[in-house]
Amino acid sequence: GSTTGGIKLWRILVLFKALALHVRETFLPQGSVQMVKINGLPIYERMIVESAIFVFAYLLIFLAAAGTFLASGYSTNNALFITASAMGNVGLSTIDIGSLEGWGKAFLIVLMYLGRIEIFPSLALVAYFVRR
Repeated sequence: GSTTGGIKLWRILVLFKALALHVRETFLPQGSVQMVKINGLPIYERMIVESAIFVFAYLLIFLAAAGTFLASGYSTNNALFITASAMGNVGLSTIDIGSLEGWGKAFLIVLMYLGRIEIFPSLALVAYFVRR
């Protein structure tokens, strides 16, 4: 339920509970009905799938962005840290942001935007402008 950037803890909890349910179902009789619940409320399969898609997309963007910084000559630690910091809207840095070239600053701005507004609303906005 956080309003800051990054992967929300609720999504991670949903995925861990879904994983635990999947493992549990392996040992239960066929046809038994199990459901993921958080605070006694059911979490439907659609929510689980949406959470999994978001986490996958977030990690895919994170790895691609870190790879971009790696390809630009930054160390693995710096590339991963600056990417995580930007996408999580944390504001910490292991490098001097002022020394980044223009593309690097713009790239970090895009990552901060994606982390703050989230991926799918941002894609919907881009799709809206493309269709106009």
